[in-house]
Amino acid sequence: MLKIGYFADGIWSHNAFKIIASDPNMQICFICVRRGSDDKILAKFAADYGIELFRDCDINSPQFLAMITKFNCDIFVSMSFDQIFKPQIIDLAPLGAINCHAGALPFLSWTKYSKLGINK
Repeated sequence: MLKIGYFADGIWSHNAFKIIASDPNMQICFICVRRGSDDKILAKFAADYGIELFRDCDINSPQFLAMITKFNCDIFVSMSFDQIFKPQIIDLAPLGAINCHAGALPFLSWTKYSKLGINK
């Protein structure tokens, strides 16, 4: 079972959630929404599936890192998320992190740190 930490917001993340949740080989361990987000759909998904939901978090803070360590995620998926993943969070997941983005990525994308080596 692939254990996923899901950093997400908006319609793209809703569609991806449905795909991931329908796969018996994957499990979303937690959802972290963008700061200031009131994404009611992701909140409902979290409630319906018994998934812990994080709001208004600095994902690179020692406090947040301590909170998500217990999930032992294999990979982090960033779907239309708005924070840069620093090496200390990426290093918590053996498979690193993958950034799924609906538009062009910024020149200095965090994916350059990904253990998966995905830069495009």
